[in-house]
Amino acid sequence: MDFISFCRISFKGLKGDSASSYSQGPT
Repeated sequence: MDFISFCRISFKGLKGDSASSYSQGPT
């Protein structure tokens, strides 16, 4: 996983999607 992908997933997590984001990765 690269830094940009990590930031996207982390940002989605702040929106309340952390569980699905970490499972599926950025969509």
